[in-house]
Amino acid sequence: MDVLFAQSDPPPSPLSSSIYPSSSSSASSSSSSPPSVSGRSTGFAASSIVSVPQRFLATIHSLRVRYFLFAAVAVVMLLLPLLSLVSGNSPCSSSGGCPAGAISNANRALLSGLPHRKFLIRRSLLAKEEPNRMWGEKCTTADIVINQGPTSPLPNGTPTYTVEIMNVCVTGCDISRIHITCGWFSSARLVNPKVFKRVRYNDCLVNNGKPLPNGGTLSFEYANTYSYPLTVSSVVCR
Repeated sequence: MDVLFAQSDPPPSPLSSSIYPSSSSSASSSSSSPPSVSGRSTGFAASSIVSVPQRFLATIHSLRVRYFLFAAVAVVMLLLPLLSLVSGNSPCSSSGGCPAGAISNANRALLSGLPHRKFLIRRSLLAKEEPNRMWGEKCTTADIVINQGPTSPLPNGTPTYTVEIMNVCVTGCDISRIHITCGWFSSARLVNPKVFKRVRYNDCLVNNGKPLPNGGTLSFEYANTYSYPLTVSSVVCR
């Protein structure tokens, strides 16, 4: 007699259940927890969006700082040669002061370099200069300042020069009998002899020997192919 046994499924082995989890558990776990990969990508995109403007602003700030430093260095490099030029051409030193006649010589050099212009003399600057005097001496030849420079030529092309003679005596004195070394002075344009005339070689008389009052100025123009060097040789104080 054959005995028939009902076949039933064998009980699940604990080893197999641990290795192969059930589909229901996997489905529930998948539905309960979101995928981690998508979560990471979303966080990275948000952080990158926030950090890009900050980096851009930092770059702009660094460029501004660099440009400012470059401009400051350029300004300093441009000012240094100018300062050295001014300090090198100044006739006065910071320790020893201005030597005698330095101001008048500087004014003469400045005015003689102005082409085709009348002279605009600042008497306030000239009045500050006081030459070295002997005891009891009222004035010296340094109290007479002569400036001359080129002006517009004659129609025939002959150069002309304007001369200004000033009394800058700081003691308020009048100066007469002003004699000037002038070589063989001559002019193609007539010069008023009462203002300036040649008495002999290298000796010219100003204002016909009459006093030139303190602060007074005489001027005239002469025409010649070259200019004559004019310097004061003697004066008489009143």
